[in-house]
Amino acid sequence: MGEKQELGADIEQQLWTNNERLLLKRPFFELRIFPVLPKDNGEWICILETDPLFAEELPLQKAGAKLLVLEKPPIPPKPSIQFGNNKNSVLLDWSKGFLPLPSQQPIIKFAIYISQKFEENIKRRKNNNFVRVLSTKNNLTNLEIAELEPNTLYSFSVRAENTVGESQFGPEAVFRTFGLPPSKSPEIRSLINSTSPDCVELEWQQPVIEEDGEESTSDSILGYRIIVNKLDGTNLKEIYAKGSNTQKQLLCSLEPFTDYSLTLEAHNLFGYSKATKTSFKTEQSIPSGPPQSVQVLPLPGGTSLSLNWRQPEKPNGIIRAYLIHFKEMFSQRPLRQIRLEAKNEEEKDGELFNQQLKQSSSNTVFAFNLTNLSSNSRYKIQISSVTDKGEGPKSEPIIVDTDIAVPQESPKITSLFFDCASSLLSLEWILPQNLLNSKFDGFHKISIYSLMTQTVRNFNISINSPSKLLLDQIQLGEQLTLSVSILLKSKANSSILLETPNSSQEHFVLLANGWKCRYRSSICPPINSITSKSICENFPKTAANQKIQEEIKTTTLITSIQNKQNYNNIKMDANMATIFFIFGTAIALAIFLLFLCMLRR
Repeated sequence: MGEKQELGADIEQQLWTNNERLLLKRPFFELRIFPVLPKDNGEWICILETDPLFAEELPLQKAGAKLLVLEKPPIPPKPSIQFGNNKNSVLLDWSKGFLPLPSQQPIIKFAIYISQKFEENIKRRKNNNFVRVLSTKNNLTNLEIAELEPNTLYSFSVRAENTVGESQFGPEAVFRTFGLPPSKSPEIRSLINSTSPDCVELEWQQPVIEEDGEESTSDSILGYRIIVNKLDGTNLKEIYAKGSNTQKQLLCSLEPFTDYSLTLEAHNLFGYSKATKTSFKTEQSIPSGPPQSVQVLPLPGGTSLSLNWRQPEKPNGIIRAYLIHFKEMFSQRPLRQIRLEAKNEEEKDGELFNQQLKQSSSNTVFAFNLTNLSSNSRYKIQISSVTDKGEGPKSEPIIVDTDIAVPQESPKITSLFFDCASSLLSLEWILPQNLLNSKFDGFHKISIYSLMTQTVRNFNISINSPSKLLLDQIQLGEQLTLSVSILLKSKANSSILLETPNSSQEHFVLLANGWKCRYRSSICPPINSITSKSICENFPKTAANQKIQEEIKTTTLITSIQNKQNYNNIKMDANMATIFFIFGTAIALAIFLLFLCMLRR
C-alpha cells in the first residue's frame, strides 16, 4: 500500500502520497504500481475529497478495485511411489504437502522428470543415460507411468505449471521397478536312469538371454524348480536346485517302472520362467511285494493242487515268470520249484506245463494245477514273481493237504453161501490191503445182477461196518452175479466219491429150498462146514457160460444168447427137481390112501 501522512483524525483530513513503486498522475488522477509484487494483493480504494464548505452538498465519495497478483507455482514435494497395475508401471502421488497460494493458482498441469540411475556392472537393454519428461494432461496430483524397464532403478521428480510459468523440478524419488521372470526356459540336455531303480539323473542348459544385442546367461537366476508328477496325477514331487550355475540334479524316491511327467523352470527374484516339459519312465525293479490273493485247494484224486493268484500290487516291471515253491512236509524230499513263464498280451503263446498265463492287468487271476504230488500228504506252498531285474518276495506259506488217492486195489469176496435154516444168502469180503487200518469216510458198495430180471441192485454199507451182507427172498432158479467195490469220500469235496475197481464177479443160484436145500456158488464153503441139509455145487466158470457184464449205476449188463440158454438150463434143472418132488409126494399119498382102504375092509 502507499504511504500516508496523518494530518488529523478526520478521514477527510488524510492525504495520500506515493512511494518509489507508486505513482499518482494528474490532472485526472490515476494510481500506477510498478513493479507489482505479491504483497500488493488486496483491495485499493480511491476517496474523493472536496472543500469542507461544500461537504453537505458534496458527500464523501470513494471507489475501489481488487488487485490480484499472479506468480509461478510452488515446487511440488517428493512424490510417493508404488507399483502400478502391471509389472511395467508405477503410480506416483505428490498431493501430500503441495499447497499452492491463490496467487499461484490455477495449476494447469505437471511435468515428471524420469531418469535411470546408473548401476555399475548391470547391463540394460537401454543405456543408463535414459531421460524422459512426461507431461500430464490435467492438474491431478497423481499419475501412472507405464512402459518402464523391469528391475530398473529410476528417479522421479515433479514440477508444476500455471499461466505465469513453471516451477523448478522438486526433490527426486528413487524406485526400482518390478522385475520379470527369466524370459527363456532352460533346455533339458539329458534324462537318464540312474544306477538305482528309484532315481533318474537330469541335466540341463542354462537359459540364454539377449541383452544389448549380445547373448549371455542371466546372472539374476537364483535356481531351478523341478516338478515331477506321475501321469495319473498323483505323487507330486517338487525339488529346488539352488544356484545359477547348477545344471544337474539327481531325482530319487521315484516308483520303479512308472510313467512320470517332468517340468523344469528357471527362477529369479521375480518368478519362474516358462516350463520346459518332458516325460520319462523309471527303470524296472524286482517286485516290491508278493503275488496277491494266493489260494491253494486240493483237487479230488489225491495227487494235484489247484493254485490261484493275482500279480503283486506293485510289480515294478513286466512280470516275466512266476515261481512256485513247494515242499512235502514230514518227508526227506527237498524243496522243489516250478517256473511258469508269463507272456504279455502283445506276445504270442504263453504255455508252460499245459497252462497259459497271460499278464493283462492287476485283476487277472492266474491259475495252475500242481500235479504228480503224493496223495494224502501235507505240503507248504509259496509263490513269487520275477521281472527282468530278479525275483520278488515270496507269498506267505500256505499249508494244505492233498486229497486221498483213488484206490487201485479192489476188495476180495471170500464167502458166498446159502443158509438153509434162515433162507439167507451170506456174502463176505475183505478190504484192499492199503485200506486196512485206515481212517476214511465212505461205503462198501455191493452190486447184484439178476440174470432172471436183468436188473442191478446196489447196496451201500458204511465202511466202518463189518464186511458182510445178508440177502433174503432168494428165488429158486434166479442166477445172481455179485461184486464189491469201495467208495471213499474225497477230502477236497465230500460230495465226490472215489471208487476202487470192482472185485472179481462171483455167481450164485438156488436150486432147491426145503428141508434140504441145494445151490450153486462160485465160492462153496469147505466141505466140513456144509450141513447135511445143504448141498453146494461149484458154479461152472467156463467163459461160454459166464459172459455177464456188469454196469454199476449207469451201465446195463448185457448177456448173450448163451447166457440166456444157460439160464433156461438152470431153470429146467430146478423145475425137474420140483417135478420129482411132487411126483414122489403123489405116490406117497396114493400108497397112504390104499392103506386106509385096506384097513376099512
